[in-house]
Amino acid sequence: MRKDTDSVELKFSAFAKYCGFSARRIDTTLRERIEESLTRIRTQTIRFSKSSKQSDTGKGYVGGLIHSAEFDVGRDYIILTPDKKLWDLYLVDHQVLLKLKALKLLSRKEAAQCLYVFLSALPENPHPISFERIRDRMQLTSSVAEQNRTITAAIKTVIKIGYLDGEIIRKDGQRYLMVFNRDPKLVPLKM
Repeated sequence: MRKDTDSVELKFSAFAKYCGFSARRIDTTLRERIEESLTRIRTQTIRFSKSSKQSDTGKGYVGGLIHSAEFDVGRDYIILTPDKKLWDLYLVDHQVLLKLKALKLLSRKEAAQCLYVFLSALPENPHPISFERIRDRMQLTSSVAEQNRTITAAIKTVIKIGYLDGEIIRKDGQRYLMVFNRDPKLVPLKM
């Protein structure tokens, strides 16, 4: 994000990578192709309408996916400015992308994926979460001792990718997960 506006500014190489192009494909042809694509995206129309059966004064909005797109050839940067009325839509899309990033980092770690999905659905500042509740949510089928080992390993993995700042505590013979912070941007803690 640029500090002076709501625009997003990216080096062309980073933008191309997010679009799925390898570094080997970054050349003049790709730059021209992306510039044409930005023009097509800019001309796409989005229309929302809300009609009212009780009157003829329904509400509507017609806009575009992006307000503007700039390509600074000299600095080799792409600058995108979204339509501010679609900010909520962009926010939801961003949250989905963040969740996909976490799930990709947790690939082939089903218990950690399940724990991540459970934790990401909790409200802010959740109370200590009992392992019993986590076992219920994860629907593990092994012995309680094995389930606790699986949950502990999953917690360590979710901490390792930078999503969770928390610790396991014991109280009255039971284990609990204390959640201090959850960071959807996945910034690993410095240990």
